[in-house]
Amino acid sequence: MCFSRRMTFKVDPDTHIDSLEKAEDNVLEGTSHWSCKIATTENFAQVKATHEVNLPDSYP
Repeated sequence: MCFSRRMTFKVDPDTHIDSLEKAEDNVLEGTSHWSCKIATTENFAQVKATHEVNLPDSYP
């Protein structure tokens, strides 16, 4: 399928491959900037705070 598109638009195979690699790099770079942080309960926040100050966990 890609071969026929290259031939239809007369794109050099090396240029085609370079373009695909650059597009992939851009997508990966963009997705690496995503992050997520979710704190849902008070217990979770307490456990997280306990771990941050290196105290024993009060929740089993």
